[in-house]
Amino acid sequence: MASRAMAGAESADLLATEQLATGHGTVMLLRVAAATTEILLPATDHYRLDIKITARANGLKGRFSGLWPDYRWDQVGDLFLQPPQQPLQLAVSEPVSDAHPYDSLVAQLPTALVDQWAEAPLQWQEGMFANCLDLADRSLQTLMLRLVREMMYPRHASAALIELGLQELTIELGRLFNNAALTPLQGGLASWRLRLIDERIQALGPSPSLHELAGLCKISVRQLSRGFQVSRGFSLGHYVEKQRFEAAKRFLKEGVAITEVSTRLGYRQPANFAQAFRRQVGMPPSRFRQVIVGPPRGLGF
Repeated sequence: MASRAMAGAESADLLATEQLATGHGTVMLLRVAAATTEILLPATDHYRLDIKITARANGLKGRFSGLWPDYRWDQVGDLFLQPPQQPLQLAVSEPVSDAHPYDSLVAQLPTALVDQWAEAPLQWQEGMFANCLDLADRSLQTLMLRLVREMMYPRHASAALIELGLQELTIELGRLFNNAALTPLQGGLASWRLRLIDERIQALGPSPSLHELAGLCKISVRQLSRGFQVSRGFSLGHYVEKQRFEAAKRFLKEGVAITEVSTRLGYRQPANFAQAFRRQVGMPPSRFRQVIVGPPRGLGF
């Protein structure tokens, strides 16, 4: 049995524009109040899944305020999970505006209904909480997006489909725990740290140092190096250099001038870039462009 409500609030900063309660949980469409920069989601006795509908405004970040120090804020992905009994604080760098609202769909799942599908009592670890802020599980994402469609564009039997979707979510979440998908490899880096490393490497400018990357991940250089080796199977230094020159090759294929590629990668002198490129690729950038792209056209040959 499902019941639909047209308004409500999850907290003072969140407006539930549409809500449906069922025997397998509650689903709601939420909008962040204008001028809000921080939101506190209090601890509850259920699992709370949140998927974005509009873009996460102004770099949404989160912290489990009952577990993490005040300075720790991790990036929030398209889909995140708030476990039972854990308050979650969210923040954006600039206030949300009416012109660019932040909308999401939230599914609240009773703890007992989720835990019954777990093969053993779940032992929460620190790394699991970090991974909750950016869930990449395709099954969960697909089910949540289906709920978005049924809530935003209801049709005949939408309520019944939503209740079935919530029931599937409890099973898939239990499976996620069984597969230990939230737990980082023993000694490896959590997914949110690997994502930060990839984002920084892909940014234009000088290559990041190990100290810079360790600072981003809030761990020591030694922990960073060892954890990355376990997670990816090769050294972080090798990975940084390889990814940077993959970007250089892509720029050269696109026709970007060698001096511009050198600048984009943070080299002060094109000659230094050419030397490093030759050491990594086996030929200078001018020769690489000639082999891959071919000689310039329009010369009459």
